Amino acid sequence: MNIFPITRNRYLWGLQARAPYALLLPWSVWQGVTPFSSERTPANSCVIGNGTPRSGTYLVNNILKNLGGWTNMGVHINPRMWDTWQREGKVTIHPCVADFAIKKLRNGQMAGAHLPWDKGLETTMAQATKERRIKHVFIHRDPRDAFISYLSWVTKSENFLTTAGGKEFRKFMLERFDDDDHRLSYIIEQPQHSCDVYMSYEPWLRSPNCFAVKFEEIYPELANLQNGVQGPVFSKLLNYLEVDVAGNDLGEFSRKVHGQSTTVIGRYKNVFKDQHYSQIDNSRFRNTLEALGYEW
Repeated sequence: MNIFPITRNRYLWGLQARAPYALLLPWSVWQGVTPFSSERTPANSCVIGNGTPRSGTYLVNNILKNLGGWTNMGVHINPRMWDTWQREGKVTIHPCVADFAIKKLRNGQMAGAHLPWDKGLETTMAQATKERRIKHVFIHRDPRDAFISYLSWVTKSENFLTTAGGKEFRKFMLERFDDDDHRLSYIIEQPQHSCDVYMSYEPWLRSPNCFAVKFEEIYPELANLQNGVQGPVFSKLLNYLEVDVAGNDLGEFSRKVHGQSTTVIGRYKNVFKDQHYSQIDNSRFRNTLEALGYEW
């Protein structure tokens, strides 16, 4: 069963799959020469915080924002549109092919994204210009934990209610299913959570124009910053971004980014039942886990 009230994730997933590239192209070319905004810091780079859905995109963009090197555009870039999610509690969608949307960025600016790998994107990100030198940070997570995160977001987060159709979808999920076990089974079966979607991001792990990081690696290091310990992954991220944090209060930075989060890595092990394992116990899902660097 794949018919249910519209949500932002499902709407954008469906629209980007259906929107004809040829019809979007002329409008996209025009958008590509107009910046998101004239606001920017003096930094000589711009940053895209990209990730697979429910895998830490908010976390990585919170890191970038609190490093303070770039002005946050409040923009989220998708394959065939960009949007201003939660600006005044609304979703404003602008049709635009992604490799032109990212050309709207200027040095000193940052934006979030859900962008699978694409040859055109790879080419655009590699092309440094006077106004745009892109730093691309990609975060990914064990899909099994991402399913749990999505379930929690849909059923418990107040932020979810501000998304397009969020109230209707929560009502559907709470009334249609008897418990979270059945809700999770439903979520696993949805097309936007398929192996094909996860594998569409996988080439970023080998891209020379990308800093790829696992949620499971960066998340605990952020907590350790409060103890004065700067881990190797966070250090490599700072080096990639060309950011010097010497003299900064990393404990305060950690509290702003990591906060009081209670995220548990590998939570699926305590949540999944036999029915959930049976849904993903196949060669395609196992191969997807392996490609992303996880074990069954």
